[in-house]
Amino acid sequence: MSELLQKESGQTMTLEWTAEQNTLHSIKKIIDKAWRMNSRQLHSCCKRLRHSQREVLPGRIGNVFLAHLEQIADRQYDTDMGAAEEKDWPRLQRDTGQLIQLISRYGQLEKEAWLAVLPKLEAHQEKYFQTELGPAFILTLKEKLGLAEPENSRVHAAETARENRPAAVHAENKAELENLAAWLMQDSPSPRHPLQMRKNPKFLYSGKDRKDFRRTLFAERMHNSAVFIFASLSVCFMTAWLYGQIVRNQSAWSAQQLKVSASQKADAADAGNAQGALNENSQLNAAAGTGKPAAVSHPDSAQGTLKYGAQQGDLSSKKIPAEDRQGTQYSTGKQSEQNAARAKRPKIQKQYQKMAAEYPGLFGWLQIPGTQIDQPVMQPFKEKEFYLDHDFTGADSAEGALFTDPENSCWPQDGNTVIYGHNMKNGHMFGTLDSYEDADFFRAHTEIRFDTIYETGRYEAAAVLKTRILNENEQGFRYYQFFNYKNRAEFQKCLDFVKENQLFETQSSLQYGDRILMLSTCEYSQENGRLVIVARKIS
Repeated sequence: MSELLQKESGQTMTLEWTAEQNTLHSIKKIIDKAWRMNSRQLHSCCKRLRHSQREVLPGRIGNVFLAHLEQIADRQYDTDMGAAEEKDWPRLQRDTGQLIQLISRYGQLEKEAWLAVLPKLEAHQEKYFQTELGPAFILTLKEKLGLAEPENSRVHAAETARENRPAAVHAENKAELENLAAWLMQDSPSPRHPLQMRKNPKFLYSGKDRKDFRRTLFAERMHNSAVFIFASLSVCFMTAWLYGQIVRNQSAWSAQQLKVSASQKADAADAGNAQGALNENSQLNAAAGTGKPAAVSHPDSAQGTLKYGAQQGDLSSKKIPAEDRQGTQYSTGKQSEQNAARAKRPKIQKQYQKMAAEYPGLFGWLQIPGTQIDQPVMQPFKEKEFYLDHDFTGADSAEGALFTDPENSCWPQDGNTVIYGHNMKNGHMFGTLDSYEDADFFRAHTEIRFDTIYETGRYEAAAVLKTRILNENEQGFRYYQFFNYKNRAEFQKCLDFVKENQLFETQSSLQYGDRILMLSTCEYSQENGRLVIVARKIS
């Protein structure tokens, strides 16, 4: 039809279509809301529209649409009629939209153009329209062209009767019209039409209508329940996460407090020992003047210091098997050698005595200045992977703890100590070791402090490696099983492994006789990948 109109355009005398445009827009809004209504609700809607037709649906097109709406409301809910009803709404929507578009685009055509198109439009109206709105539009066009008499239908009679009604009735219908106009002016369709809000619920929801209402109400309640359950689960998960964070931070804070308080006590004890030594010297000087013997005290701490110093030795010397703090024995030597090692073992450093007594798995403490790493290092009793999902207190934790291999010896300390930790996305545990892949970061954070419970240590980062866990039958150097080297050949294997896998050259390198520290965490560029920071002890 648009092709016919385009061919005939070109003049200036036009027809007036404002009333028809308003009617069609009202029809579109009514369709968007009425298709959800049942038969009784549609009857009520049609009744109200009849009372307000002059203002809402004027003209032939409005009258034809309202008659069609009443026909839909009169149908019964059997299978055939229900199927026909389902097809009516799309057809009405299509014709309404096509007429709105037609008048908007070609409403300014002159009278002669419409006269030329009218015969073809009448001959092929089934092609262009699927409902009675099409013939009503054609009759309206004829009226505007002067080819048909103005409509004298029941609408005009109803309008005349309405004007002659009492004022009170007219006021009531005016209020009703205002409600209907407000509903039609809504921009988006609402699932509940104001005309559905009846005072008598039995009128709206009886028989099948009540079943439909119950289904709708049940669906709404299920939706609301699902939203509530989802919100509750979200709150529960958030609460659990916050609780875990609080517990983790509290545990870390408790460990720090244990270390700080123990260090303060150690400093106080050292100050007391120094004062005692001064008093002892004073007593000796006084005794020298009087010729009397003086009583000399020997603090335990002094004896411990002497024993600690006596145990410093060459890493290339033979390792002395020892019994760890949990009572687990390394079966690499005779019982007499173990007893000798236990007898020579120094006392636990004072800053770690209280924590080691509370947590027997304590191996030492790792701190890297400028990073989040400032954590105790544990050693499992029997299960090698225990601290993968337990914190240093032994409680369940997804972050785990920093820990060493059960085969690593704390005293005497092995030639190589390997410390493991999760690569957490939040930066906890070894989550910040990824930063060492940047050479500038590496150069700015070469200092690493690692204490065992028996001695302090300061290390220098020497290399950053990317490697992987080897398969069972695969040949190669396994750093995670390398704890000591007895000669230069064994040390050279470790040195070759470092040079082969390091990411970049550094100013520091391992030397034969170094005590080595390796920090190992997961790395995801390859299967079973590992990121390893290699350091050497400097003091």
